[in-house]
Amino acid sequence: MSKNLLIVSLILTLTLIACSTYDEGPFFSFYSPEVRITGTWEIDLVLSDDLESRSLSEEYPYKKITFEENNAFTIELEGSTTNTINGTWDFSEDKYDLFLTPNYEDILIQFEVKRLSNKELWVIPHSEIKSTTEPIIELRYIKL
Repeated sequence: MSKNLLIVSLILTLTLIACSTYDEGPFFSFYSPEVRITGTWEIDLVLSDDLESRSLSEEYPYKKITFEENNAFTIELEGSTTNTINGTWDFSEDKYDLFLTPNYEDILIQFEVKRLSNKELWVIPHSEIKSTTEPIIELRYIKL
């Protein structure tokens, strides 16, 4: 009996360790990243090299992002519902990158996902990841 309990405990521990997708968590979630990201997110904090930047928080254009279940997204720029970007979103196969494809432009907006819980989304814009001279900007959103 104790041997079976040990095996079950070991399997459960390995399963929980393997479930952590993102660097900053959550450690475990019953919901897929696609389910967790669905909803409206508002920018809460902007970090520059891990330090809070109030000036960047005020000037960053992607104030509010809504992700729909059908993989559509809407970004409200500068807190205005009239100035928006619409398109489709998707995750990379490993779920570490989030891709936004606007409907009207031939561009791809890419984010590295650092944390995705039911209430928090932390991302780094892709252009910031490879920069060696500029500070790394991290955007932290909260779900409304």
